[in-house]
Amino acid sequence: MDIIVFGVNEITDSIIKDSKYNVLMLMDNDFHRCNEGYNGYSIIHPIDLRLYSYDGIVLADDILRKDDIYRAYEKRVQLTLYGVNVNEKVYVFLNHVLVPIQAIQSKFPSEDIIGYQSIFKTVHPKSILNTHTDYVLERCNKRKLYIYGIGYEAICLTRMLDTMNIRVTRYINDNSAGKTLNSVNIIGTIDLVYEDPEEVFIIIADETESYGITREKLLNLGMKEDVDFTYHSEIPGTNEPFYFDVTLSYSRIRQSIEGFELFGDIDNPDALAIVVLGGSTTESQLFFVKGWVPFFAEYLNKKGIASKVYCGGVSGYTSTQELLKLQRDVIGLSPDIVISYSGVNDLYMFPSEEEKERWKKPFITKFQVQFINQVLEKLSRLDYSLPTPDIPEWEKGGRPTVFYGLESAKTAGPFWVDNMRMMNALCKEFGITFFSFFQPFRFNGYYTSTPTQSIIHARRDPSCIPPSEGQRLYSRSTEVEEVRSSIRKYSYIKDLTELFELESDVYYDSVHVYEKGNKIIARRICEEITTFVDRKGKSNNAF
Repeated sequence: MDIIVFGVNEITDSIIKDSKYNVLMLMDNDFHRCNEGYNGYSIIHPIDLRLYSYDGIVLADDILRKDDIYRAYEKRVQLTLYGVNVNEKVYVFLNHVLVPIQAIQSKFPSEDIIGYQSIFKTVHPKSILNTHTDYVLERCNKRKLYIYGIGYEAICLTRMLDTMNIRVTRYINDNSAGKTLNSVNIIGTIDLVYEDPEEVFIIIADETESYGITREKLLNLGMKEDVDFTYHSEIPGTNEPFYFDVTLSYSRIRQSIEGFELFGDIDNPDALAIVVLGGSTTESQLFFVKGWVPFFAEYLNKKGIASKVYCGGVSGYTSTQELLKLQRDVIGLSPDIVISYSGVNDLYMFPSEEEKERWKKPFITKFQVQFINQVLEKLSRLDYSLPTPDIPEWEKGGRPTVFYGLESAKTAGPFWVDNMRMMNALCKEFGITFFSFFQPFRFNGYYTSTPTQSIIHARRDPSCIPPSEGQRLYSRSTEVEEVRSSIRKYSYIKDLTELFELESDVYYDSVHVYEKGNKIIARRICEEITTFVDRKGKSNNAF
């Protein structure tokens, strides 16, 4: 029997190992995973299913688990809408046997409205239809609703809208313009020029195109973000994958130098060498906007400072990972200057109650904990007399499962400051100039926010409370103020928390900023570097 397995997980592995079935390929809704493949098998997206011949599709979901039942239900709905006869072609893998999906029909949730809404909220918890229903209803009651996209996300979104008595007027897809989906016409982006922007509201739900490209298209047509269009779920990030890093937990593999992107006069051996470290706010193109580092390199060039800038920012990195990366990778690059633009990942990502033990051991990341627990669990099955960890327990039978280092009594703020001090000391020992910038984020400085912006920001940060029109926000964290006070004694640490005091419409969530904000950051940091270079009596070249 020739089958396609829908999903990539441990159940997929079990199906592959079963010699009774011939697995042709795998299938997944993650387009990036489709590019990578898995264990020698190619992975296709369901939207391309019509191009292949097969005897059956097997859902790689454990139907004995509640969450997996929801996912299996969604997949069945998706395959139905893609024209698959699910009663004849779709199976689940139960007790090492393929079971036709109709045989477990009773396990699926009800098809009624309440049932589907419950499923949607479970599978798509961060959809705008769940987080800000009133926001959507207000706009859809006054305008025609268009969905940008025709894939899985668009189909799920349409079904949910149907349960709310909201009908989709058009789908938008440049490759399928002129066709229909579920009897609804598909138009191209260019067709929007014939529409009055004030009469149309667009929800973007397209897995095939980056949010940045879609956003730019709609902005060029005169539409306003979060007013005339918004996104279905969280703004999707970069398509670049994370890779396991034995020291840093995870990293990015870059084309030129692993872990770094290069900007500026990279072929000039006499250029000022600058390494920049940080988290997602430092990555050059994490989401859909140009980051501050390439702007920084451009500003240095305009000021006549020949420079090559190594951008080592990685999404989610704390100052601890920056410190380790400085020791392992940066010193070997022999830079003239090292810059840390950070603070938010240490202070803003306040630990949940479940993770409080992890935060007492700041040199271990959540990813490493998960990885180590999986390794220990596999080893325990091989009878190495190791206790099997039950996540998130840190001890088993009264003794540690693994040692993660001595506990730290410091809170996040002082720990970040100490890491900056250690980075400065290390750089000083190797003749490198160090700059640290305590970065701004939405709650650690004055900032004007419109109600619409606050609604969108709150989707990613439940603690965000929409203010009245024009109200200025200020940090609710006393720890931020303690950091601001303590860093005044260190000349190499610069406080940027009020960088956007006179600005508005800078942030697109509680942490990340549009290009407007990144240009402001780049200019400010460039001023500091230029002043330092001038003090050294150099207008260009290295020191």
